[in-house]
Formats: sequence, structure tokens, C-alpha cells
Amino acid sequence: MIDVETAYEICLSMPESEEYDHFGKPAFRVKGKTFLTMNLDENWCTLKFTPEQQSEFCENAAIFPVPNKWGKSGWTHADLAIINKTEFIAITKVAWRNVLSKKMREKYE
Repeated sequence: MIDVETAYEICLSMPESEEYDHFGKPAFRVKGKTFLTMNLDENWCTLKFTPEQQSEFCENAAIFPVPNKWGKSGWTHADLAIINKTEFIAITKVAWRNVLSKKMREKYE
């Protein structure tokens, strides 16, 4: 389990990330590209994965595809009540990296 405050800290620890309001929900982006949104009412977050990454990560019971067209393009939920901190850091880094430009990826690798 990971609490919301820790999830926020992890998201904001990603280089050049910022929090913003996404249709009434807290979200995190880099240079205008969203990598994670929070659904505080449901205690989950939604992350930007590729469909291939989604298949890999969804082997974990805490991680599941968004059940609509967004899910088919890789958007994926993570249940904060189940996922542990180490797993959350790992998936957040992947989602963060997915929205970086090539130049930014090179800068942070």
C-alpha cells in the first residue's frame, strides 16, 4: 500500500515534473505531457504506458488496463491500496519516461 502523500512526493521527484489540475483531478506532467493522474475517490492512479508495457505490468494484481479506448492505447490504472512503494516508483518512472522527448531522455539517462 502507498499513501497519497507518498505518491505525490514520488511523482514530483521525477525531474521537471509538475502537478496540475486535470478535469478536477490532480495530475503530473512534463513539458505539457501527462504521465500520471490521481483518482483520490477511487484510490488509484492512471499511468501512461505503451500497450506492450501495459501487458507486462498487468501481471501484477494491483495494475490493470483502463476499461475503454484509452486502455487500448496503454493507459493503465494502479490500485494504491495494493501496490507497494517500490513497485509504484518503478511504474511511475516508466510512465514519466514515456512522455519525455528524445532530447530529455538523453539528458536523464
